[in-house]
Amino acid sequence: MKNKLINWVAVASILLLINNYDAKSQITVTVGSITSGYYNVTNQYPAAYTRYHESTRQQILISASEMSSAGAIAGQITALGFDVYNPNTCGPLPNYTIKMKQTTATSISTIDNTGLTQVYTTSSYTPVTGWNIHTFSTSFT
Repeated sequence: MKNKLINWVAVASILLLINNYDAKSQITVTVGSITSGYYNVTNQYPAAYTRYHESTRQQILISASEMSSAGAIAGQITALGFDVYNPNTCGPLPNYTIKMKQTTATSISTIDNTGLTQVYTTSSYTPVTGWNIHTFSTSFT
């Protein structure tokens, strides 16, 4: 299993829904956890959702070992969720998009942004307290 790069506008606890077609089952994998220091504030990052700057882009690298330790097995990733402690003043986010790719990189600083697969987009998304689940239009392997 390679590392997964997620190009999105969020970070905190991350939930991945993975379908294992061999076993015909779906598993839920949670990577990371919310801490009191990581919630939406007006102008600090990381923040699960923010609109302080227009067209903000954030990236997160989830290693294969992190996913495996959390119970992930090889299969299709069909959704991604972020557990939001407090959305504060974050209103609708226009053109919210999530892109992913596999990489052998072990650091965000060494990743190139080519070859990303768009797995989710919506014209507007408003985050809420608790899990914000984004079901992909195209599953990701």
